[in-house]
Amino acid sequence: PVTGELSFLECLDAAGTPPCAPLPGALATPGFMGTASDLVVPHDGASLYAATGNQTSLVGFTRDPGGGLEFAYCRHSSYGASGDLPSCPIGAVEEVRQLEASLDGRTIYIADRGCADNTGDCFSNVKAYLRDPATSVLSEGRGSRPATYGTGPFAVKGGAGTVYQVDSEVGTIS
Repeated sequence: PVTGELSFLECLDAAGTPPCAPLPGALATPGFMGTASDLVVPHDGASLYAATGNQTSLVGFTRDPGGGLEFAYCRHSSYGASGDLPSCPIGAVEEVRQLEASLDGRTIYIADRGCADNTGDCFSNVKAYLRDPATSVLSEGRGSRPATYGTGPFAVKGGAGTVYQVDSEVGTIS
């Protein structure tokens, strides 16, 4: 706290190569997790969520008071999915682009983007997931679409969360 110096605490990877611990189930499949594209830790510090695997998975961990992680939750992309994977069933996401938490920590928001194979039409929206702070498990809440379909960053303001989304296609804010 005085210097801001970081020290090693823990590492998780598919192979469990020391000093890393192995990930469970489908998460341990080489390449499944890929590189995390976004992370969020709610303000209470009890969970960590990651957008992983080239943005195709949403993974959650519980955090102990020292910052150690334990797997709690996973959903993988519904786009082109061939079925549930061990520890990571199909979810209602296609590409997880951004993660944010409400100030009160009860909601995790994700920016999702996908395209239809038969038309090439794309969509972008922000979905709300209700968070159980004791287990870090998420349950799908409501989603909304911006006024237009371009993808862009979003911000969450306030305890329960007012969401502002930029539509990068036409430059609007919803």
